Amino acid sequence: MKLEFVKRHENSVKHKNSLQILSSNQTGIKEGVNLMLEMGMDSVITQMRNIYFLSSQNIAMNIYPDLASLVNYQKEYPTSLVSDIPLQVFWSPTLSQFNQQKALQTPRSNYTTYTNKVSRHELLVSLARPIEEAVVNEIKSSSYWSLLVNESNTVSTGEKILALVSKYMINNIPTLRYLGIIAVSDTSAESLLKAIDSFILQKGLPANKLYHLGSDKTSNMIGLYLIKKYFINYYTN
Repeated sequence: MKLEFVKRHENSVKHKNSLQILSSNQTGIKEGVNLMLEMGMDSVITQMRNIYFLSSQNIAMNIYPDLASLVNYQKEYPTSLVSDIPLQVFWSPTLSQFNQQKALQTPRSNYTTYTNKVSRHELLVSLARPIEEAVVNEIKSSSYWSLLVNESNTVSTGEKILALVSKYMINNIPTLRYLGIIAVSDTSAESLLKAIDSFILQKGLPANKLYHLGSDKTSNMIGLYLIKKYFINYYTN
């Protein structure tokens, strides 16, 4: 090999990075992961609380980045005032400006804030089971509950789905909660009944407390299958 090629390689970024990996002072993979977990733990917990709050209050997730930014600002500047005018004391600086300032202060990519769409989806998926369990427990603790159902056909794929929503009482306050969406083979009354049966059994919902069914006026949604299954004993007793 020519000497100039060797010297060029010694000065290359790739070679210098390789030397850092071999260095005894270089953080290993395990240590690096633990360090990142410690640095990001607070951010993860904070954003999971934001996701849980939005879900429990039935608020759309599209405001999640702004909510996350506001919470981060409150943590960063807990006592700062932006104005001496009484009303404007409650106003925070423009969140976009706050994010830009944070980005300038951080030499590396600010990927540990967990406020992007990918992180939002991952956090929501991770919280889906606890949120679902909380809803089921609320229904169980209620004296009675109602089920609202509606079927739909997806135009693009032709997929048939059934959406389920529940209404029940929490501390004497009517509460509306989304339960889930399930795929059905067809939208006949018998298929819908089987789908509802399986859903109630799988989620552990108290069928004996179900006292009302809401749907549109199509025959397959309010047919004898559902009436016989859930309400004939209620009305005869």
